[in-house]
Amino acid sequence: MPVSFSPNWKILEGAKTVHKLCPRCHNEVDFQLVYEKVGIMFFTVLVMPTKTIFALHCPICIQVEDVSKEIVAKLRA
Repeated sequence: MPVSFSPNWKILEGAKTVHKLCPRCHNEVDFQLVYEKVGIMFFTVLVMPTKTIFALHCPICIQVEDVSKEIVAKLRA
C-alpha cells in the first residue's frame, strides 16, 4: 500500500537517518524515519490502534517513501 503525506506522522526518536536526493524538491537531505499508528477511529480520536506504518520523510517537502520492515529494523538499531 503506497503511503502519502499525513500531518500525523511522528519522527521516530533515536533512529538513524538516510542521506539521499529527494525526487520531489531535488535537495540532498537526511530522510527521517517516521511512523503513524492506524486503526479504529471515533470521529478524529484513535480508539484502538491496529498497526503502525513506517516511512522515510524528507524534512524539507512532503515527500514520503515506503520502507520495508528490514530497513526499519536496521534504522532503529
